[in-house]
Amino acid sequence: MQLRAQPFKCLPYHDRARTDYIMWRTSYSGIPHAHFNLSRPEHLAKVGYGRLILLFKCAISPNNLTSPAMHDLAFIEELWQYTPPTPDALQDEYGCTLLYRTSPMATFYVIRADEILGPAAICRNTAPPRIPTGGLGKVAERRRDNLVNPCAQADKGPDDTSGSELYRLNIWHMMWGSMIAVQPLPYRLDRPVTEK
Repeated sequence: MQLRAQPFKCLPYHDRARTDYIMWRTSYSGIPHAHFNLSRPEHLAKVGYGRLILLFKCAISPNNLTSPAMHDLAFIEELWQYTPPTPDALQDEYGCTLLYRTSPMATFYVIRADEILGPAAICRNTAPPRIPTGGLGKVAERRRDNLVNPCAQADKGPDDTSGSELYRLNIWHMMWGSMIAVQPLPYRLDRPVTEK
């Protein structure tokens, strides 16, 4: 299947501030839907993160004798948790998890729409923007425990840009909302400012 719908790609600000990232209850969490509780750290550790691409309905019938059942589904791209080889204060101390996009091919899933827990505050990581050279040591350890996707890729050198893209989960924004408060101006903008 190929999806080519990118309706606003021609606009200059396209893909600058994404708001289509989500968190969902993973099928491999082993926790029933009714018992899933995000206030419990062991449940939060089993949440998946990624980008919502498409919501759609699908009629599925096991055979021609039964009427099809309608399902609400979501087509998503998964981001995987990245553990850097050196300490990362935002991740280690504050829970702002680093995530990576698999490369050269992205990882896509179709999940039930009711597994989506809500939006996720995720943005591109600025330093480094990709898994750096030699940055797969901890990923290899987690790979043995089947906790990572085997398609993680590091840059091959200082001028290489083939490494998997890194993203940052802003847990503060998700817990407390935007930290930017709009302060009232001490004067009106339509009047000249006079010093006292």
